[in-house]
Amino acid sequence: MERLPFLRYFLKTFILGIIATSFFIPCAESAASINLVTVQKEARKPEEILKEIYDEVVELGGYEEEDFVRRDFFMDLEDEDRSKAEHVVVLIRKEGKKEIMLLQVTYLESRRKESTIKFATSTKQISSFIKGNKIEIEETNYDEDEVKSLLPKILENIKLKKEYLKLIKKKK
Repeated sequence: MERLPFLRYFLKTFILGIIATSFFIPCAESAASINLVTVQKEARKPEEILKEIYDEVVELGGYEEEDFVRRDFFMDLEDEDRSKAEHVVVLIRKEGKKEIMLLQVTYLESRRKESTIKFATSTKQISSFIKGNKIEIEETNYDEDEVKSLLPKILENIKLKKEYLKLIKKKK
């Protein structure tokens, strides 16, 4: 008699285990695929990301009465929204049959802990040229690892600025 409740409990637990397993396996697979996608994004070559930055900035366009494209914005590379500690300028100009893109990052620091006024402490840049559909880094102050981590963040911030500008244009 005591075996009957045990078997019922065992069968219910077994069936619930199978249902739970069938539910969690697809979730684990999708999480693994998300990780693969992020790894692939990080593995992109700096030239590919620079080309995407170039395309985004050219699409934003230049300011009126300038024969070059210039976009600048503040950002924080350390993901701290309160302190926009870097100023990024992207300048694109034509020179003969090729275009030159200069990406300059100025690092800012306040001299006092609670001060909102910040001063430039250093400036680094990446100089590249675009000929046709190819982009090539000509000169940079960054080492290779810095470039690989910096460029995706800059691209992400350019896309954010682009979205903000679209929202502003919609309101007008």
